[in-house]
Amino acid sequence: MADPLAFFADEFSGAREIFLGASETLGAGTATYLHPDEKGLRGEDISIDACRFGPEDADVVLVTVSGTHGGEGYAGSAMQAYAMEAGMLSTLPEGVAILQIHAANPFGMSHYIRTNENNVDMNRNWIDFDNPPEKNLLYDPIFDGLPPPGAPSLDHVRTWLAAFEELVGVHGRWEVDNALTSGQYHRPDGLAYGGHGPQWSRRTLTTIFQEMLGQPRHVAYLDWHTLLRTGNGNLIFLCFNQTNDPLFERAGQWWGREAIDRETVNAQWSTGTAASARRPSRSGLMMWGVQNLLAPQADVAGAVIEFCTDPHPELSPDEMQTFEMVCEQYLQSTRDFTSPTGQEAVNILREATTPKSTAFREGVIAAGSKALGAALDGAGQWAAENVPAAPGVLQTQSAFE
Repeated sequence: MADPLAFFADEFSGAREIFLGASETLGAGTATYLHPDEKGLRGEDISIDACRFGPEDADVVLVTVSGTHGGEGYAGSAMQAYAMEAGMLSTLPEGVAILQIHAANPFGMSHYIRTNENNVDMNRNWIDFDNPPEKNLLYDPIFDGLPPPGAPSLDHVRTWLAAFEELVGVHGRWEVDNALTSGQYHRPDGLAYGGHGPQWSRRTLTTIFQEMLGQPRHVAYLDWHTLLRTGNGNLIFLCFNQTNDPLFERAGQWWGREAIDRETVNAQWSTGTAASARRPSRSGLMMWGVQNLLAPQADVAGAVIEFCTDPHPELSPDEMQTFEMVCEQYLQSTRDFTSPTGQEAVNILREATTPKSTAFREGVIAAGSKALGAALDGAGQWAAENVPAAPGVLQTQSAFE
């Protein structure tokens, strides 16, 4: 059995090499899309890579994605490579193919930040820019009420949190979280910025889907993420099919209806990140963009899957989450990745997104293998049913009530 720890890398080139090596071992067809304008943290070329295997005329394609949120991509990359190298994907269910997309946001992955080279969150960029969401009127007064970006330190974190709590006292916790994280399209310097148009990553991913997906009727979608802190080896399934859609129930058949239930996820969310009672709303999620891109020829069921980590031994969830955000803001506003302060910020984010602990990394592979295996079985059942595509509810923004 392959050693799970061997599939984790601590820098972009290493993760890419492991992924491409595993793809070659499996005999998968691969494609590389080099970023035309940016280099990595160490001056290396950066790219989105994709590999596909299975029948060209597959009725169901299982898609896995790593690196949508940049630095969170190393755990997903390890899971993608392990699945290929360890033989999980050697024999596929009849009628099923696999498309694995590595480093959907390669700049962010290389630099260990959540956003891309333009401070765009790639899980907020998939809107119709001709019909953008209505502006959240609370965003500007809330964001402007917070301290400007500064060098990461516990003092700065506490100053930021004190200002945050004042805003919570005025507007409410969920309202502040929602304003700051749901997605906004007018402040390039702000949090959860979705951009002024489709980013290079979105355009490239669209090309990958058009050129490599084939013509399936159904897509099973897994987008690997990290950062929530409910304990090593735990998973949180953020299913972005709507609850009134049969595709939501299909995803529940794979991972358990309770696992994707809104109440379950809200409870996990409030435990693993901060004290918000439920998930904020969202706009521009990539899964929704893929649904719109493929409809009506194909439907999409699946989830963002969070590999959870242990809580920080000394910092509260609020403090740790804020420390990460402060590091992100500093690096994005200064583009200083190499000074001692910049290196410290990168190191904090590296350990936050992909802890080096054996327990975390073994937990990623063990839990991820179960989730992937369940989705594979579900994809096989979907293909066997021989049913037409039913895209269901299409959207670019939603609340999670």
